[in-house]
Amino acid sequence: MRALLLVIFGLFLGLVLALLVALRSEPFTIGAVQWWVATFSDYRLKLLNPRLDAYRGTFAADEIHLLPKSGDGPALLSILNISALAS
Repeated sequence: MRALLLVIFGLFLGLVLALLVALRSEPFTIGAVQWWVATFSDYRLKLLNPRLDAYRGTFAADEIHLLPKSGDGPALLSILNISALAS
């Protein structure tokens, strides 16, 4: 029984570590955010020329648009030339 718990804990820890390593990848992180918005809301996120540096804590994009998932109507939110620094 103890060995089974250790195996389960090891697999869980490995999964968490793999996710943390994957989040250091710019394409994976941006894709995950777009998937999250599309899956858990009625909107979709469109990013033009996004740049994410997880090591420095910076994000920049030429354009960010929050659009209705149905494709009807204008963007709910549009941001041009955004640059952000995490502190």
